[in-house]
Amino acid sequence: MATEVLPIPQELEGLKVLPVLARDCDGISYPEGTLDGSNEAAGLLASTQAFMSGTSAPIEDHFPDTEGDPALGETVLASGVMEVEEAQAQTYPSMVDRYFRRWYKTDVKGKPCEDHCILHHSNRICVITLAESHPLLQSGKEIKNISYQISANCSRLQNKVSGKSKRGGQFLTELAPLCRILCSDGEEYTIYSCIRGRLLEVNENILQDPSLLQKKPSTEGYIAVVLPKFEESKSITQGLINQEQYQDIISKRPKTTAEVVGNTDFNSLNPSSLSN
Repeated sequence: MATEVLPIPQELEGLKVLPVLARDCDGISYPEGTLDGSNEAAGLLASTQAFMSGTSAPIEDHFPDTEGDPALGETVLASGVMEVEEAQAQTYPSMVDRYFRRWYKTDVKGKPCEDHCILHHSNRICVITLAESHPLLQSGKEIKNISYQISANCSRLQNKVSGKSKRGGQFLTELAPLCRILCSDGEEYTIYSCIRGRLLEVNENILQDPSLLQKKPSTEGYIAVVLPKFEESKSITQGLINQEQYQDIISKRPKTTAEVVGNTDFNSLNPSSLSN
């Protein structure tokens, strides 16, 4: 069966991650390349790395060139670039929300407010991040150390995958710990996979700069990338809740619980505000 090639939408032209992230079903790809078979996992991982590190084209690259068109130039200048960007931000979802669906696991292992977020792309790949209500993202929390050493015999940093299909990665269950995070106040938090799948990579950048975890939890501060088994791809969200259910749960938490994480107004939390 021949692969159908679709034209690149003009507003997305130039994004480095487009060939993979825009491919939502088998047999359809964009002109830059077709991902199928053994090279799919490699392509997904490479694109996720580029996406999370923010190497896609800046938004100004997608605005028309006004040189040679006085009327258009005057319009853009009159409105102001900031106004245009604000309008874009209000009209369109964030890059994360455009390509991934957010799923949540609240009170992981019975620990109040230790909520995790799983960014799920339609090509199965999942990015494990902190939920907006996690104590580590509340004011006053200072991260002292992040360790992917789970036990004396298990380190996520030793995870090795090989080949274009990225075989050999550590297999994770829903409650498999990914890393441990120690804060300056002595509190320690364990981050879990929350889904079953093969570990493709962990984010070593947060070891060098722990602040990424708090400043950009949904992008450069992600925890790990996991690829569920193909046969389990339709059931990986069982046991998780969607964004609407998550907002409902955290808005109903008792005040005493909210105080534990810094008196945060959970009703005002907006996932898009942490996607930078």
